[in-house]
Amino acid sequence: MRYTSWREEIGLKYDLNKKRTPTAQRILDTFSGALLELLQEKSFDRITVNELCIKTGIPRATYYNYFDDKYDLLDYCWLLISEAIGIGDHDRTAQLPLNQYFDRLYDFLDRYRRRISEVVEHNPIDGTLIASFTAYLKAKAQDILGESLSGINTNVPLALLADYYGNTVLLILEWIFFNGHALSKQEAHQYMTALLTSGELIEGKTGRH
Repeated sequence: MRYTSWREEIGLKYDLNKKRTPTAQRILDTFSGALLELLQEKSFDRITVNELCIKTGIPRATYYNYFDDKYDLLDYCWLLISEAIGIGDHDRTAQLPLNQYFDRLYDFLDRYRRRISEVVEHNPIDGTLIASFTAYLKAKAQDILGESLSGINTNVPLALLADYYGNTVLLILEWIFFNGHALSKQEAHQYMTALLTSGELIEGKTGRH
């Protein structure tokens, strides 16, 4: 299994910082759209570059001009999704509060709940696809929440605190959207507050007499 580590920077073969021609944008959009469609039908591990090229009608040589392999294309899909969620531009989201970060993720996943359920049907929680997605979101969470927590007076390293907050957010969203537990946004907020503020288990307080 190969997926981008949450401590790695995603480095795509195609330089997204340069001005894209209409042809280049069309090719990027076509391949990313094809991959997202196929993920609703089969596991990521079973999808091949050859299959993507047949589906799009674009030659393999052209594919490799833009992507090193299918994992490179997957990373590009995560970049597109992060922009759709509203966490793609670091300058605009560096000071994003935790609740807003959570709400943007929840709203996006809720909007595509049916598609996500189809993807999860073919891609297990512990498989390559979900691991790659959560790794990417953890990296974004560390960047965004690390900046927004920078003014907090705490003895805990900010990087560790950002990881803890980000992991809690993703744990709740995974519980809802990947494990099929239906929770409203309000209920999800209550879960998040309880998980981030409760110390009963650590202190040995169970409420039982």
